[in-house]
Amino acid sequence: MRFLIITIWLISIIIASPVGIARRVIVLHNAQNRNETNDRHVCMNINISDNLMLIYSVFITFTQCIIPLITMYTIYIRIGLKLWYATPPGNPECSRDQNLHHNKIKVR
Repeated sequence: MRFLIITIWLISIIIASPVGIARRVIVLHNAQNRNETNDRHVCMNINISDNLMLIYSVFITFTQCIIPLITMYTIYIRIGLKLWYATPPGNPECSRDQNLHHNKIKVR
């Protein structure tokens, strides 16, 4: 269990590290009025090329959003189909089974 937790933390740190390496805070000075302190601090990509950051962003989007979404969608569809075609528990009764079938048809 401890090994699994350490592995998850290490993978998380490795996946998140390009952002810490690539981005730096840049001070943008206000060119209109030098007397005022309207300087803006902006976090910008400095150390890694834009193409590599684009590849990293696409990778993160797929691993953290699209793959889990597809997985949950697939699993919920399988659960729904299994429940839809399952027979109700207990002893079979014609009137109850007809009522359940009628209610299923209403939902469609």
